[in-house]
Amino acid sequence: MGRTALIINPHSANGSTAREVDTITARARAVLGEVEVRQTQAMGHATQLTAEVLDAGCDCVIAVGGDGTNNEVVNGFFKDDGTPRAPNARFGFLPRGTGGDFRRSFGLGKELEAALERAKGPGSPTDAGMVEFTAHDGTRKHRAFINIASAGLSGTVDKMVNSTSKALGPAAFFVGSLKGLIAFHPHDMTVKVDGQVFHQGMAALCTAANGKFFGGGMQVAPGAEVDDGLLEVVCLPGWGSLRFVAESLKLYAGDIRKAAGVKVTRGKRVEMESPEEVLMDIDGEQPGRLPAVFTIREKMLRVCR
Repeated sequence: MGRTALIINPHSANGSTAREVDTITARARAVLGEVEVRQTQAMGHATQLTAEVLDAGCDCVIAVGGDGTNNEVVNGFFKDDGTPRAPNARFGFLPRGTGGDFRRSFGLGKELEAALERAKGPGSPTDAGMVEFTAHDGTRKHRAFINIASAGLSGTVDKMVNSTSKALGPAAFFVGSLKGLIAFHPHDMTVKVDGQVFHQGMAALCTAANGKFFGGGMQVAPGAEVDDGLLEVVCLPGWGSLRFVAESLKLYAGDIRKAAGVKVTRGKRVEMESPEEVLMDIDGEQPGRLPAVFTIREKMLRVCR
């Protein structure tokens, strides 16, 4: 099976992963043979560790944590210029986070043994998204994403969720969402898809989706597929907080496209801009704001799914 590395976020699962590192490592070695184990120490560290083990010849890198850890590890699979660091290497994931939105696109649970068994396989060719955006310090940054990138309410909610105690478990998303709804107002946004204006005017949220779920189980892009070479673009109209709450059941049920005013299309290149400060969400993290350009890299990752 070649060389395998575990990139473990000890703070995931409200810190319980730190207490289970030995158990996770022992089970991984029982299923996969010898594995190299690295633990993250700060935000962004998983990207650095992934780059190091891939450059050292690892064939499979397994993220142990939540959606944010998945995102950091996936970024380690790409060089600064966006080219693959190790084109034949596999990306695996052991879900330990609060949200678990990436695994939901495949109908997967959190079972350790099942995730390890998947990591034994050759991996499936999977698309990766790339986004150029404005960081909080005003500089332009590039970042890969595996699941969903979006702007608007999701960015505000991210900011609130990340400041909410994960001791609440999945309820952290609910509490953070309530805080975000209270603080949020729709934004004037222009969205272009493959060079054509798709939306112009007030919007609560716009996505560039590779996967289906975000926000702890909201199916915001039910038509998205991770291997079709396209991003699903969903724009929710300029709803206020009360209207968004009223429509939220459609998000969880996968029926959001039935709500009045919702726009949906697909494309390979998505541009979003606004005269206002609009916060972004990239795989559950909040690294910056618009303007942003999203593109898709078709079947660029081999994912153990």
